[in-house]
Amino acid sequence: MMNAYCIRDAKKQDKDALYKLYSDDTVHPFMSFEKPSLDDFDAIFEKLWSRDYVLVFEQDRHIKAALTLTRGYWRGHHRIQLQSFAVLAKEQGRGIGTIFLKDVIKQLKKDNIKRIELFVESDNAMAIRFYQKLGFEVEGVLRAYFKRASQDQYVNDYLMSLIL
Repeated sequence: MMNAYCIRDAKKQDKDALYKLYSDDTVHPFMSFEKPSLDDFDAIFEKLWSRDYVLVFEQDRHIKAALTLTRGYWRGHHRIQLQSFAVLAKEQGRGIGTIFLKDVIKQLKKDNIKRIELFVESDNAMAIRFYQKLGFEVEGVLRAYFKRASQDQYVNDYLMSLIL
């Protein structure tokens, strides 16, 4: 049985915990930014903070996962984009990501969101399986979408979505 947890809006004072999460060696290769120093993370944190929602999964007074959501506007107001979803390496495989995202999806349905979309690197098999398990489907391939500094080749991204 899982200990009590809360999903809440991130706060400015969560910056150090989010840095630890997003700079983890199992997480940062799949983020849209290279592994930053703590000083360099300030700019990334501000960019994350400028999104519509930054949510954290907190348990036992520790942030164990986080994600950002950006809502569409005008004709796209019914959709939301999931970004920067990460679970601490030592917490992966324990159901935290599933519980977190299922709770977020449940709330998005209440908020009248009809579509959740995300981009996932084609070489991130664990994340692709995770999203598919929750009902997301691959809609397309974005060829040579980005390049990691540590690699010579470009990486494709998949566009995945869940219709609510």
